[in-house]
Amino acid sequence: NLVTNTNTMLTYTTIQDAINAATAGDVLEVCPGTYNENITLNKRLILVGAGSGSNPMTNSVIVGSILNQPVINVTAGGNNSSDRQVINGFYITTTAVNTNSYVGGIDLNAANNNPISHITVQNVQVANCPGSTSGLVFKGFSSSTVGTDIISDVIVENSTFTGNNYGIKARHCQIQGFQLLGGSGRVTISENRYSGILIYGKDDGSGFSNQYNNFVFNKVDLYHNMTSGSTANGLGDIFMLGFNGNLDIDDMVNTFGLTTPNPTPYYVGIGINGKYLGGAEPSGLMSFKNITFNDYPGAAHFPRTLLGLWTFTNADAGVTIENVNFNGTGATRGALNLSGIYGSSPIVVKTSTFSGNSNFVNGVTNVVGDIVNMGYTTVDATDNNTFTGALNNFDKEDRVVHKVDHASYGRVVWVANNLFVTPDSYVTPNIQTTNLA
Repeated sequence: NLVTNTNTMLTYTTIQDAINAATAGDVLEVCPGTYNENITLNKRLILVGAGSGSNPMTNSVIVGSILNQPVINVTAGGNNSSDRQVINGFYITTTAVNTNSYVGGIDLNAANNNPISHITVQNVQVANCPGSTSGLVFKGFSSSTVGTDIISDVIVENSTFTGNNYGIKARHCQIQGFQLLGGSGRVTISENRYSGILIYGKDDGSGFSNQYNNFVFNKVDLYHNMTSGSTANGLGDIFMLGFNGNLDIDDMVNTFGLTTPNPTPYYVGIGINGKYLGGAEPSGLMSFKNITFNDYPGAAHFPRTLLGLWTFTNADAGVTIENVNFNGTGATRGALNLSGIYGSSPIVVKTSTFSGNSNFVNGVTNVVGDIVNMGYTTVDATDNNTFTGALNNFDKEDRVVHKVDHASYGRVVWVANNLFVTPDSYVTPNIQTTNLA
């Protein structure tokens, strides 16, 4: 195996030796083969492999082995948005059965006041890492260092995270700018034992607003994650806790569910929770567009809800749900679930399709739940939404849980200036309200 520094034309037999000898800004080309090493990327380089497949005859395969250490530890970033730290074209795995839950195939490591930025990871596959090793980890030191352990301007493009503990995971750091992009292909996050993406906010009780901001996910497929069958809280294909920033998701397919039945599912499809321990904040500008939720073939255990937005002091920056196909099954909290959201601006749902496959379970009551608005703000669903199989507006009413059903909930309006009441309105606890304004 050879690694060539194309600036000096010197060659090395290990990637780490090439990194150690390089000058910031150099390009290192890694030939096909298997590289049995854990590496530290501690200067700005362009690291180019031969491909992200698992066959070392034609691809660059890095296999780590050191317990509780990432395969690639990135401790330096780029200079600016056009002069970046780049990792391109590798298959990454490890033989170490790690026990540290915040170790990845790739760590972006800002721990101990080491802010890093302008990082690109493209055409990479992190796969089949045993134990608690996740695919990509955004890392800080502890909850007390969130103010200094800052990661910004990260682009992950046309890459795969499969068969790991989590696909992508973040904790104890700030992330200011994260783009997960398909580029010329798609990002695939699949068959991970727990969440596809877990973004975990500050959790020491003091809270931290705007810890995560400016996330863009485009051309992303999440497929059959949560294979462990865990029923713990705070899991999902995408789960973000303490997220109050701007979020733009466009062109995403989520396929979920497990073949082993479980009557108490706690994971979700996509869950964005603005609450952190210590308080809550307004939401940022959030857009969910061109998303499809599907059931995994043969699934008998489904997430609680397909898309959940929870606990924002207001959503006045704007929340739009557009062209989302709620084809999958939300087991107990409906297809679209809103809770604890205040503010004067409505949440806008448009050109979306609700299949009627999801349920809202409240005590002994079990009803179809396409939209469950347990928040305090209005949902404006007047723009060309489809409730598959509903014959009229009264049928739609029986698939929506909102202020007509419970005095403290927010309204859902799908015909401007109209509300509908049926014999099945006023579900448990049977609090009838005379004020629907």
